[in-house]
Amino acid sequence: MRNRDSGGNSCLSSEDALPRVGMTLLEIILALTISAVVAVITLSALRRPTESATEGACTANRAMIQIAVDRFHHDQERYPQISTTELTTEGYWTGDLPSCPTRQQQYFLRSGTVVCPLHGS
Repeated sequence: MRNRDSGGNSCLSSEDALPRVGMTLLEIILALTISAVVAVITLSALRRPTESATEGACTANRAMIQIAVDRFHHDQERYPQISTTELTTEGYWTGDLPSCPTRQQQYFLRSGTVVCPLHGS
């Protein structure tokens, strides 16, 4: 239905307006922002337990190697060279020495203490 305004011009009434279809740019940006925030929160929540588990495995590895180092020191009255196979050749360790599960770096010995290059002692 066309109405005439006071100047005699015809204009569309609200009844003749086209129905709104789709989303505005602002609504799309808002939806993407909310989705991004939810994704970041979810990914960080999933990452923490993994990091904690690998750090726990590193601590357990260091503790097992430390026991072998202490036994070696008790028997030999000196500390072994942890970068060599001295623990395995002397029978204090069976198999290969484990490495840090985070970055696969080898542990080293500092003043008789097994140290991880990434997590420390």
